[in-house]
Amino acid sequence: MNDVITMLQHDDPTVTLTGGCDCICEACPNNAGVICAKDYKVRAIDDRVMNVLGCHIGDELLWSKLYEQANEMIVKSGRLKDFCRKCQWLYICEKKV
Repeated sequence: MNDVITMLQHDDPTVTLTGGCDCICEACPNNAGVICAKDYKVRAIDDRVMNVLGCHIGDELLWSKLYEQANEMIVKSGRLKDFCRKCQWLYICEKKV
């Protein structure tokens, strides 16, 4: 995950929002190929985030723009726990903010 974050911050690529497993999911033990073994939980978090950001699966945006929007509308507003309440990795994100 650290390698992915470093690449995103350094290269600022255009990212495509997906509805299944992607490069961020590669090392996750729940990665069942195309779909996450915990898809119901992950999908709920993704849907909440995309809804507040006004994004949809298939949208393409610069990483920096996506990060800035999510940081402002979710993290800085103190809503991270609301969006990621059932995520087993929440404690990692909370350390970063």
